[in-house]
Amino acid sequence: MSNIVGSAAQRVRQELERLVETGQGGGRLPPERDLARRFGVARNTLRQALGLMEKEGLLIREVGRGTFLTRGAADAVIQGGPGPLAEASPSDIMEVRQIFEPHAAALAATRADSNDLAKLQRALEESLRAESIETYETWDAEIHYVIFQATKNAVLLHYCDQINEIRRQPTWFNLKKRSLTQERRTRYDQQHSILVEAILSRNPEEAYRLSRQHVLEVKQNLLGD
Repeated sequence: MSNIVGSAAQRVRQELERLVETGQGGGRLPPERDLARRFGVARNTLRQALGLMEKEGLLIREVGRGTFLTRGAADAVIQGGPGPLAEASPSDIMEVRQIFEPHAAALAATRADSNDLAKLQRALEESLRAESIETYETWDAEIHYVIFQATKNAVLLHYCDQINEIRRQPTWFNLKKRSLTQERRTRYDQQHSILVEAILSRNPEEAYRLSRQHVLEVKQNLLGD
């Protein structure tokens, strides 16, 4: 039994490392209950994984405050960082998203396997029930990550990793937080829902159109265009 728990903890640890790699969750990780639900494990298994990372100096757990990535955590997992994107403006990022994301959604609609579709549905469900903006932003990023993952294109997935690395930066998060009214949150939820449905229905043309519409609206709300 202990070997099974240990194996599960190692799997969760790898997923937590991916959160660091893709920049999801920022410096503070989501609450334990959200992480346990996300990974489909018991809280004690999650805590074992967190303990492994804590021993390696990748995170700090503070009672009453939460779990935080240490200053060197990203460097321990990411090699090279976001590169030239580190100097990109929000306008630059959104322009590039307009180019890539609709094509990724169309590819996902034709290439996604059953595992991708299940992960996409779960990410959508978690984003819809998210109560805090931090948790919402985590699952928002996960929806887009799974879509890129479903393209089966390593170059596109690397692009998504780089964009998510930018999303973890305080400047970007604060920009998103200021622009995310309840009305816009409801609108994004609706857009995510119909986009996921188009991918589940294997409709690449509709997935392309809906993704383009969503990214354009996010750009307008973020930048006031």
